[in-house]
Amino acid sequence: MANDSRPSKVKRTSRPTPDDFLMREAEDIEKIFRKAVARALRVHRALNNPVAVMQKGRVVLIKP
Repeated sequence: MANDSRPSKVKRTSRPTPDDFLMREAEDIEKIFRKAVARALRVHRALNNPVAVMQKGRVVLIKP
């Protein structure tokens, strides 16, 4: 049996994304982002790393 490391050519079909997808799913998407940010902040705090944020157009490091 030959070991062919090249990826196989698979024809991919994609469904069209409805124009209002983001609007219909906005609440769920926002929940996901809020959870991700909360987790990132917990990790930064646990590792005693500062968090970079924008304040008045400048980057400011907030120390834990």
